[in-house]
Amino acid sequence: ASALTLMLAATGQTIVLLRGGIDLSIGGVISLGTVLAATNFTDDPVQVVAWSLAILAIGLAIGAMNGLLISILKLQPFLVTLATWSIFTGIALNILPTDGGSVPPWWTGFGYSTLIGLSGPVWVLLGLIVFWYWFRATRLGIIIKSAGSNERSAVLSGASVLRVNIATYGLSGLFAAAASLYLTTQTGTGSPLIGRDYILPSVAAA
Repeated sequence: ASALTLMLAATGQTIVLLRGGIDLSIGGVISLGTVLAATNFTDDPVQVVAWSLAILAIGLAIGAMNGLLISILKLQPFLVTLATWSIFTGIALNILPTDGGSVPPWWTGFGYSTLIGLSGPVWVLLGLIVFWYWFRATRLGIIIKSAGSNERSAVLSGASVLRVNIATYGLSGLFAAAASLYLTTQTGTGSPLIGRDYILPSVAAA
């Protein structure tokens, strides 16, 4: 089950690698996500759902911002995502300086729950497999892969580098945020530095 956090992060990282880039900012997104969950989740399911959606939206926005900066500033993805990793890790540290906080018991139970004889992690894994087979066949998936192979040819074919980068890094941020939410079902707490443990492993896994 603990490996599923890495698999979620690696899914987003794989999309970025297909584009020919790298996303170090997932470390900041994962850390920030766990901190926000640990300091804002309560026993109220409505509030948990609202904050979960907010964390996913924040991850998506951070990724989209990376894509925007890479396109507009014409900087290497390594430099841009290194900077945003540091920024959002700093924000996480400001919110929760040390490991702590908590999530409701029923939230941690999700990571070990079963449905129709299959555990929660298995359902998430099946969802990832379905997403990947679907994504590879979509127009966006094909464009991202073609832009990663030959950006000039992709542009001549009508692809927008700006849109491709925003979509690519936006998806990476979204999956990193999802990884942070799943991680809290395993740890039950927040950690402002835990995201760094998933950066290089996500690249290796991808």
